[in-house]
Amino acid sequence: MAGAEGAPNPSGAAATAGAEGRALRKNSNPSGAATTGGAEGTALRKNPNPAPMSPDNSSSAANIEPYPRKRYAMTVQSSAQIGAIIRHAIAFNVKNWSGGTMNSDSLIQSVQDFFAVLEERKIDYVLVGGIAILHYVEGRNTQDVDLLMAVSSLDKLPELKITSRDTYFARANYGELQIDMLFTQNPLFKKVHEEYSKVERFLDRNIPLATVEGLLLLKLYALPSLYRQGNFARVGLYEHDIATLMHYYQPNIATLLAEVAKYMSETDVAEVKGVVADIQQRIERFKKESR
Repeated sequence: MAGAEGAPNPSGAAATAGAEGRALRKNSNPSGAATTGGAEGTALRKNPNPAPMSPDNSSSAANIEPYPRKRYAMTVQSSAQIGAIIRHAIAFNVKNWSGGTMNSDSLIQSVQDFFAVLEERKIDYVLVGGIAILHYVEGRNTQDVDLLMAVSSLDKLPELKITSRDTYFARANYGELQIDMLFTQNPLFKKVHEEYSKVERFLDRNIPLATVEGLLLLKLYALPSLYRQGNFARVGLYEHDIATLMHYYQPNIATLLAEVAKYMSETDVAEVKGVVADIQQRIERFKKESR
């Protein structure tokens, strides 16, 4: 969730109001640990003082009434980067997953093969990260596939070449495709897997993916650790994702904050609430100025 969601030049970084100030405040006393990749999984590893996990199974999702979708531009720095972005955009843009516009690129084939393997072996997973976000909004770039799954599922996927792993996260390669796995031994990941997911039709098969609310829970959970790491680009990308989903789908953010607070320290909850308040102000200002 490059990290696990892998935008080579994330468009959200420069656009996120308040990120500079919060990043500077956090960098005044960083955790000192180097970034090793991954998104929610990295955030979990870097959280030095998590709150006790709650077994509470209650949840509430607001009715979704999306705004009209809007396309966002990405800035590129070189012809090589343009080529990489095009290749990944073709493979991971869900509009190309209907079969009509796919080509024979090996990365695209790896994507199709991997989801076929998941289905054939009855792997209980939920799609999250950049590809899941592409289902809800346009303009997101990614270089990998992010999944919520049980660690025991790895036994059924011997083709995966594990490149890094810890208690709640693993990164692997399937051919040319990078896979980031968030393990449901983590209580929040389990919560999203069980209660904030749905099945949608992609390619020639059904694929379970996180709901808007589930994606927001994962993003909010990861933010404080990204600040501690001083990873400004990824902070910007995550806040951009959060702002875009909040703007277009208007979820019950108070309910989501109460939910994610069960899995975070009080200090981290306060930081996340500050981020959300900044985003809400931006959304209100945008609504007023766009009338």
